[in-house]
Amino acid sequence: LFENILEKNIISWTAIINGFYQLGDFEKALKLFSSMRENGVDPNEHTFTIAVASCGSVKDVDSGRMLHAMIIKKGMALGNFVGSAIIDMYSELAEMDYAERQIKYMGKAASIVSWNALIAGFIRNEKIEEAMKAFNDMVKIDAACNEFTYSILLKACSSLPSLATCQQTHARVLKAKLELNTHVGSSLIEAYTKSGSLENAEKVFSQLSVPDVVSWNSMIKAYSQHSCPRKAIFLFRKMIEEGNRPSSSTFLAILSSCSHTGLIKEGQEFFKSMVRDHGIPPEERHYSCMVDLLGRAGKLEDALEFINNLPTKPTTPIWRPLLAACRCHNNLEMAEYVANQILELHPDDATVYVTLSNMYTELGRHADAEKQRKLMTQRNITKEPGFSWIEVNDKIHKFFSGDNMHPESPQVYHKLKELRSQIKDISHALGADICLVPEAELGQAKEDIALYHSEKLAVCFGLVKLPARKPIRVFKNLRVCKDCHSFIKDVIYARENRACLGNRKGRENIAINILFLFFRLQKVQCHVIETTNFSFLFPFISKFISQSMKSSLMPSSPAVFVAFLLFVMTFLLAFPEVAVAKDDGITRHFTFNIQLKNVTRLCHTRSMVTVNGIFPGPPIVAREGDRVVVTLINNVRQNVTIHWHGIRQLRSGWADGPSYITQCPVQTGQRYVYNFTVVDQRGTLFWHAHISWLRATVYGAIIILPKYNDSFPFAKPDKEATIMIGEWFNVDPEAIISQALRTGGGPNVSDAYTFNGLPGPLYNCSSKDTFTLKVKPGKTYLLRVINVALNDEFFFSIANHTLTVVEADAVYVKPFKANILVLSPGQTTNVLLKTKPIAPNATFFMLARPYFVGEGTFDNSTVAGILEYEQDSSISPSSVSIKNRLIFKPSLPALNDTKFVANFTRKFRSLNSPKFPANVPLFVDKKFFFTVGLGTRPCPKNHTCQGPGNTMFAASVNNISFTLPSTAILQAHFFNQSTGVYTTDFPDSPLKPFDYTGTPPNNMFVTRGTIVLKLPFNTSVELVMQDTNILGTESHPLHIHGYNFYVVGHGFGNYDSNNDPGNFNYVDPVQRNTVAVPSGGWVAIRFVADNPGVWFMHCHFEAHVSWGLMMAWLVMDGKLPDQKLLPPPFDLPKC
Repeated sequence: LFENILEKNIISWTAIINGFYQLGDFEKALKLFSSMRENGVDPNEHTFTIAVASCGSVKDVDSGRMLHAMIIKKGMALGNFVGSAIIDMYSELAEMDYAERQIKYMGKAASIVSWNALIAGFIRNEKIEEAMKAFNDMVKIDAACNEFTYSILLKACSSLPSLATCQQTHARVLKAKLELNTHVGSSLIEAYTKSGSLENAEKVFSQLSVPDVVSWNSMIKAYSQHSCPRKAIFLFRKMIEEGNRPSSSTFLAILSSCSHTGLIKEGQEFFKSMVRDHGIPPEERHYSCMVDLLGRAGKLEDALEFINNLPTKPTTPIWRPLLAACRCHNNLEMAEYVANQILELHPDDATVYVTLSNMYTELGRHADAEKQRKLMTQRNITKEPGFSWIEVNDKIHKFFSGDNMHPESPQVYHKLKELRSQIKDISHALGADICLVPEAELGQAKEDIALYHSEKLAVCFGLVKLPARKPIRVFKNLRVCKDCHSFIKDVIYARENRACLGNRKGRENIAINILFLFFRLQKVQCHVIETTNFSFLFPFISKFISQSMKSSLMPSSPAVFVAFLLFVMTFLLAFPEVAVAKDDGITRHFTFNIQLKNVTRLCHTRSMVTVNGIFPGPPIVAREGDRVVVTLINNVRQNVTIHWHGIRQLRSGWADGPSYITQCPVQTGQRYVYNFTVVDQRGTLFWHAHISWLRATVYGAIIILPKYNDSFPFAKPDKEATIMIGEWFNVDPEAIISQALRTGGGPNVSDAYTFNGLPGPLYNCSSKDTFTLKVKPGKTYLLRVINVALNDEFFFSIANHTLTVVEADAVYVKPFKANILVLSPGQTTNVLLKTKPIAPNATFFMLARPYFVGEGTFDNSTVAGILEYEQDSSISPSSVSIKNRLIFKPSLPALNDTKFVANFTRKFRSLNSPKFPANVPLFVDKKFFFTVGLGTRPCPKNHTCQGPGNTMFAASVNNISFTLPSTAILQAHFFNQSTGVYTTDFPDSPLKPFDYTGTPPNNMFVTRGTIVLKLPFNTSVELVMQDTNILGTESHPLHIHGYNFYVVGHGFGNYDSNNDPGNFNYVDPVQRNTVAVPSGGWVAIRFVADNPGVWFMHCHFEAHVSWGLMMAWLVMDGKLPDQKLLPPPFDLPKC
């Protein structure tokens, strides 16, 4: 038809060229392009695009460059089509330098298509870091990324593989509001799978409303690679039941899963059903899987018969798994036969020579082994070097066997030898995968060679560089040897680390946490076994096994072995606290005597409740990993409990402290031991009484130092100081709140604010009670600032000094400079103070003043302290007159400067570093919307109340004003005695929505009750808390016990569930335990409910708590032993 066209124009030429291009005849397309030019027809943009793409497909470098030159010479605009085709062509030609130059040449004309082509090119050429850099460059110029961009980027994550990068990319996908029901979803599943996070892959799949075949395949493949065959089979059958037609790739994934886990019958049945039930002809890769299935199970003859009966001539990929099986099961005769079959097809296959050489060496046939090595040398055949890699601090570290090139090799080898000595008594058969030297010549060296495999070096590097209990993910380019499998098990057993070891091609991916390695004696397969920390038993178990083996007790008497295991498990059940005790900390004992003490401030002396007669109370100083034991003895008439504000209390909710939530109060003359371990926390927190208003005087700092040999993520300060901002009442605070609750009105305000219990010189009769911080010039001080006040948020500043914020609520943050801090009650902030290089002749005030935007009265005074420089000892005291010193006072914002507070709050970002990652839940199982605010309740009959309209002040969450029960909720839950104590029907959102920050509703009454919200273990939660204008808007500092949470978003006005999540921060949100819901606004948080127990959530304005602004989360036990609440201690107080 084309030949019959008399006048061929550019349209007809382009059509015919494109036709051959679409058929895959690229050379014909290029010949036609040349003919077109010879006939005097100038190509247009579309024709050039086809020709350029054809050059890339046939790998014609010269023609491709010539076409590029022609395009430039013609001055053709390099838009979406031509520019992208040129980039793609250079990618096909592995000329990525030219591709990168092209994108720079295009400048702003480069579209998202061009950028996608560049990123895909880098990935195609295995330049993963360059691909990530190109993506970042694209983001910097505000290019609009689409689903194809993220799909390509996720392939880079799969190639690295890097879990952190994968999570960050996922966060960008969510922020871009992209639909997961595309190839983005399947790409996410694959990326998480190869990064070692099966849980995240499952969550992505569960978010797909209508999974396509590719997504089903990706999830089935994920289960296959993570050794979960039953889940893979279940998902395969579910896929069929829902009307999806499986593809060739589906069966490849399911067969691979059966192969790696020994499900022979199931694998054979799936293979038969491919043709029988689904009409899918088997391919080479399916045949290879079947051979691997039979070979791994030791059915070598069956595997050989299967190959011989194939309808086509077997290829090398089909023979190779049988050779590996012969190696594994020591069948040399068949290995030689299979090797000859492979060498006939591929004489230069290095795997054959190495496998035979290793087998000959193990059988003592060293001459035959030497012959194989000589043949490799003569034929110039080299084996692909095996190497492993691990990601630490956003950097990939590669290791080869016996590698000494890494800069930290000495530490790695030291750790390896240390582990070797620890696991010596649980010796395992050393593999000989790389042992090509006669054993007689090696002696002890044989063990050393196997010891230095690349996998082991990478694991040891992870142990050296990564924090304890952080997953160690090691990847290898080749198959993982048996010895290294065993080694990893031993290391996990001895060191209590969870490891993920896999290879890049997905042939192996194991995640093991083995209780006792010698389960292998009973032929138990290596599956995932979750345990608590049993490392403390290691010396006893090791000695037991060693002696048993020497006496032949173990092989001959499995019953003795089982009895020993039962003894161990019984011991752990009887003493569960031992199982969770940390072996990397010490136990620190404290005694808190609750006693009265006369204290004078503002010329008023009153008797107040204190700890050990000290106001403020003594600090608790410990290190991360330490066990803290505090014996509380109550010597006053008031009931007492102590809360360790911000301590996670993992599985130790009995020590959390809120009265009638986790414990009954400690009554007069009684004692109670608070026993908890500080897990994965370091920084500044505080403790305080958690009953009525006793925390006005019963409080103190908690200082958690990093572990020994750990350091701050900032320069080590020269000195530290704690500054607690509190309140002073001239009368008993208990009498104040009692009167307020009786009358229904607001409580009286404090008489002064304090720094560490001292009001300072700005109050009458208080100049001697002034906190003074003495500093030396040219030094750096770490200030631990804590708001311990009952009812006030504060601005804090030090005159003429800039502070660097480095931590909030005992979580490190990205450092930022600030002249003024804002702290809500319950919040802590660590800052670095750099003093001036020379001591000035001046006095600098530090001030704190309230931030207040609500209705009602408040204390509008200012507390002052002094920053005083120590003068050089060489300077005469007479030359420095204190009276002549200049006095500097800081300038603080207006008391209602909400804009300043909002801007300050936005500056907080988590470190999100490899050592301190921001593990933000990217998926949420449950979303909650809570209103928090004030309201009223009816005045009792025949009474006059001081609340609005003769009512009583109240406060609520979702219009429920929480009422404390008469016994502890945690105790009622644990003993299954909830009837009459609490109910679990707390609403997920307000029952009657209204304009929350607009015109107040007519009905201001609250509902009262003891209602908790029940969560299954490990539920990922998103909670939006909305302020209300029922009695006027007001800030509410909300604190959640037992958890840290990520503050992913905040704003003003009514929360918009459709638009506001688009601005959430999933990458580096700050992590806190207390967050202020802005006045007339909302805040969004996320956390994972992974700590079983009953956890109080309440406003940290004590007046609002007294009115009922609180609720509780009931987190159920998980399935594993370390996911369950521990039993109560024997001395738990009774109500």
